[in-house]
Amino acid sequence: GSIKPNIRHLEAAAGAIGLIKAVMAVDKGIIPPQARLNKLNTSVNWKESGIQIVREKTEWNQLDGPRRAAVCSYGYGGTVSHAVIEQTPVPFTTDTIQDSGETLLVLSAPHEKRLAKQCTTQAEWISTAGRSENLKTIAAILSLRRAQHDFRAAFVVSRHSEAAYALSSFAEGAPGAWAVQGRTLENGISREAVWVFSGHGAQWTDMGKKLLNNPIFRKTIAPLDSIVFRELGFFAIASLGSGVSQNSDEIQVLTYLMQVGLSQVLKFWGV
Repeated sequence: GSIKPNIRHLEAAAGAIGLIKAVMAVDKGIIPPQARLNKLNTSVNWKESGIQIVREKTEWNQLDGPRRAAVCSYGYGGTVSHAVIEQTPVPFTTDTIQDSGETLLVLSAPHEKRLAKQCTTQAEWISTAGRSENLKTIAAILSLRRAQHDFRAAFVVSRHSEAAYALSSFAEGAPGAWAVQGRTLENGISREAVWVFSGHGAQWTDMGKKLLNNPIFRKTIAPLDSIVFRELGFFAIASLGSGVSQNSDEIQVLTYLMQVGLSQVLKFWGV
């Protein structure tokens, strides 16, 4: 049904209220009646038109699939816009978020000193009122719903207590092992890519065997060996030494290690 009888023309905002109306109808499962309609146009054969004018509030029963609605907006200047919206398949609830495993908290500030203050404020909140909130939800909001400034810090944590401790330690000038800070490139500095790592498909059977004899390469990937074993159950250095397997999960990790190691070797050579 048209929204014009409710609010008339909106000029530049034509269609905005119609979209809101359609979204609410899809979400609530109720089709609102056409406003201010007392009598149908008798010049239209409504029975054969394939169009049903909703004159009373109607339940929108969901049958085989999600509810869908089309919104048409005819602009004053002749522009025609059309959008199709669809009901989300599963209502979103925070219960679907797994509150386990490592979580990445990212904070930013326009000045370096304010970054420490932000960490202090966040630590106080997480250790008090924030304890009732899902840690992954907190991380998502910090990353996606906050402005990203030049000075940044990131923390890998798995519990609220760890998060509060990591943030407090950083604010006091003693960042932990799983904390890192930096700043974005200043204006005028080239932002071109330095290293572009390939994905699956670049591997070969004896990949990395000879490189393991290079001290720079081995020193670079050695700290990652225990992490790979803890997360995936195999030793990366041993796998490179014996020949790359055909396991997809192993190949992708080994390809990453190869490229990290090679980047440091090339850097050591002045490339």
